[in-house]
Amino acid sequence: MSQPHDLPGSAATYSPNTTAAEYLTVEQAADYLNVRPSTLRAWVREGRMPCFRLGPRATRFTRELLDDFAASRLDRGRPF
Repeated sequence: MSQPHDLPGSAATYSPNTTAAEYLTVEQAADYLNVRPSTLRAWVREGRMPCFRLGPRATRFTRELLDDFAASRLDRGRPF
C-alpha cells in the first residue's frame, strides 16, 4: 500500500498492520460518510480528502482516515 495523499494537518498515517479487508472503496467510504461517491471523488481530486492510491483508478480509504476527515470538518463548523 502506498502512503495516503496528505491533507494539511491530517493526523492519519499509513499503518502496515491494516489488512486488505480494512480498506474501503470509494462507494463504501461514501456510504460511511453519508455522501455521494461523486462528492468523495471531488474531495480527493481537490486534495481535501486523504486517500491511498493503488494505481490510476483504484482509490482506498481506512475508517481512521474517514473519521479524522469528518472530525476536522466538524471542528471547523463545516457540515458535509
